[in-house]
Amino acid sequence: MKHFLFLLDELPPTRSANGVCVDKVINELLAAGDKVSVVCWGEQTKEGVEVYRIPRKPFDRFVQKYQIKTDPFSKLIFLLGRVYNRIAHVVLLPWWPCESFAEVKQFVKKANELIETKGVTDVVAVSYPGETLVAIKRLKKKHGDKITTVMYPLDVTLSGTRHGSAIEKKISKPFNRKFMINCGKYSNKIIALENDRDKYYGIFPQSLHSKFRVAGIPMLRAELCCPDGATKDRDEIRLTFAGNLFTSVRDPSVLFDAIDQLARRLDKKVFFDLYGKCDEAIEKKLKDGDYKFEFVNHGWVTEPQMNKGLAEADIFVNVGNNSSLIPSKLFVYLSFGKPIIHQCIVDRDACLPYLEKCQNSFIIRENIVQDSEHVDELIDFVNRSLGKVQNTADLFESCTPAYTAQILRDN
Repeated sequence: MKHFLFLLDELPPTRSANGVCVDKVINELLAAGDKVSVVCWGEQTKEGVEVYRIPRKPFDRFVQKYQIKTDPFSKLIFLLGRVYNRIAHVVLLPWWPCESFAEVKQFVKKANELIETKGVTDVVAVSYPGETLVAIKRLKKKHGDKITTVMYPLDVTLSGTRHGSAIEKKISKPFNRKFMINCGKYSNKIIALENDRDKYYGIFPQSLHSKFRVAGIPMLRAELCCPDGATKDRDEIRLTFAGNLFTSVRDPSVLFDAIDQLARRLDKKVFFDLYGKCDEAIEKKLKDGDYKFEFVNHGWVTEPQMNKGLAEADIFVNVGNNSSLIPSKLFVYLSFGKPIIHQCIVDRDACLPYLEKCQNSFIIRENIVQDSEHVDELIDFVNRSLGKVQNTADLFESCTPAYTAQILRDN
């Protein structure tokens, strides 16, 4: 039996995709009889897991305290704090994505205590926040072969650049590569996401390639698959999106036009259900646009509530990111096995290799309103796909939580 210690931001209920993914892997480890502890920011509890909370980064706590205040003095303090934070970010660019060494100390202090008193054998840095990577480097230096250290970059650490000005992005990229290599030297395993495999091989030198373990996003769960024919014949169709719609990340305009065509051409009432949030620009577009479908915004909900909504959907809709990052919601969709309509944002859409392998997806690459043939193809796809379910667990075994859990358990 092993004792795993995960270092990350939050566990569910959370809006953090990292926390949701890790939660699924933890469930598999617990089922296999391993012990699991977590050090994170949130105050969540999880049955069978010892969760230890540490304070958030100093600036995050500062924002929480002063952002909501409206008196002039607090506004001035908040403005000065933001200026200080910008300067600090520039100074810390050589250590990007680490933004606070005070936070590193918090992770290290608690992890040291657990290694020495609880018998932790494996420490997994989920890499958001980036401070977890520096933490496992320090832990490995101190404890050596007593612990196995694992880099598990699920998020921003592999983007290679810091969000900010063009200069910050340009400067942070070479520093990020050096930082990742340095942390990799103190890791026994580096879990590379399969859609970013080539990027890993480009970042890390040949001497570290033997540490790679390739896996998918661990969100594919066969138990969610709906029975074939689950969609009942009825006079409405519910198209569902789970997650946030922000124009800066994914502009859904083309998708909205496609849904509108369905509403105009089908003899059924069409609903677009959103389980998440959208920005003001999208809200305005939905309000002012002459769309024939009915938009229902359920807001942010817990994972069980979202799964209930997805189970009631007829078709899932998805919009690719405007970057190489793959949205974890795709694997939740694939778990249910229902039809998926997907809008591409960029040519190298990270979702495509998975969707093209399915028989139950329709890809929109451009505005179909200008192409009547494409609209006809979409209508045909919807008519023949309603009620059909594809079990994808065998197609994408590497995207199951059990697959990642086994990588962690293997010596």
